[in-house]
This record gives sequence, structure tokens and C-alpha cells, in this order.
Amino acid sequence: MKQALLLLTLMSFYLSLSGQSVGGDALQVYPNPVVESFEVDYRGQLSSLRVMNMFGREVARFAYEEGKDYNIGNLPRGMYLVQFRDRQNAVVKTQRLKKQ
Repeated sequence: MKQALLLLTLMSFYLSLSGQSVGGDALQVYPNPVVESFEVDYRGQLSSLRVMNMFGREVARFAYEEGKDYNIGNLPRGMYLVQFRDRQNAVVKTQRLKKQ
């Protein structure tokens, strides 16, 4: 019963985050899956990136810079969520990222 409730909670959390998108496919993260670092291709205004584990806990934070590599080599393998925020701190998009 506890496992089913936890799974339901995680799924609803993920679905609520995945629905947050204002830039559509214009924002790209590559490579995905990532081994050491990833890059972001986006023409809009971003301020920061938050990397969260699948429980929603922030595990890394970066200031956005165009053309920058974001190193997550210190994180364990698994699935993560990358949340992109604009200069008003509003969520622009949340995207899944697989760490190998």
C-alpha cells in the first residue's frame, strides 16, 4: 500500500512538472543521456537551471550562460529533472535528463 501511494505521488509530481512549458521544443538539452556534462540550446531569456532528482530534491543549480557546459559528472546514474527559469524566476520548462 505504501509503495502504491509513493508511486502515485511521484507520478503526479512528475506530470505536474512536465506540463510546465512555455518555449516548447525551442529549448533543447544535449546530449541526452549525459555522461559528464550537457549543453542547452535556447534563444530566449533564461536565468538559472535546477537539476532535481526524481523525488524533487535539488541536487545541482547553475546560472545560465549561453554556450556553457553544465557538469553533473559527480551525480550518480539515474533520471533527473532539469528545471529552467527565466529572469522573473518563473519556470520556462522542465525536462527529463538521463545520467549514465
